[in-house]
Amino acid sequence: AVGCTTFAGGVRGQTPVLSKKTHLKAITDLLGAAPEERASDLGAVTSQVASQLPKRGMCILLSDLFADQHVLSKGLRRLRLKGHDLVVLHILDDDELDFPFSRTTRFEGLESNDQLACNPRALKKQYLAAMQRFLEDSRRTCLTNLAEYMLIRTSSPLDAVLNELLARRQLRNGARDRKSPPTGAPA
Repeated sequence: AVGCTTFAGGVRGQTPVLSKKTHLKAITDLLGAAPEERASDLGAVTSQVASQLPKRGMCILLSDLFADQHVLSKGLRRLRLKGHDLVVLHILDDDELDFPFSRTTRFEGLESNDQLACNPRALKKQYLAAMQRFLEDSRRTCLTNLAEYMLIRTSSPLDAVLNELLARRQLRNGARDRKSPPTGAPA
């Protein structure tokens, strides 16, 4: 059974958790209609989702994770304590990850209306160092809360991302199965 919740600032849309084949259309429609908005309150969203999920399952969070790491950790912990299997797909644009700018550029905030015109060559080293710290902090927050973490570029084809995620999970589950003695076997 699969359900979907979209959020931007707060919960914007939801489908029920269903296992019908036709339900995929409702999910893709909801994702296609998701608004592009500013900052989201991950803490409030994860709290609301955790309280609404009827039983344990897999929760996949797709986000840029531009949020307070403590708030993210608290939200993931809340979902984990309810018994959910967590996957965080950390989605960022190539320009955010690589900072390829070389000429004077005007940068506009995605989470605010702030603007900054500057020479990007003067900022590149510090920006990339700050981005690396952010990525490491986000990954650590996820792993500390037993959430599988995967960094994804917006330029990556979705089918390749999903194939990689499924392959990772099969590898992990296969390794776990090999460590466990067969049912009824002496331990």
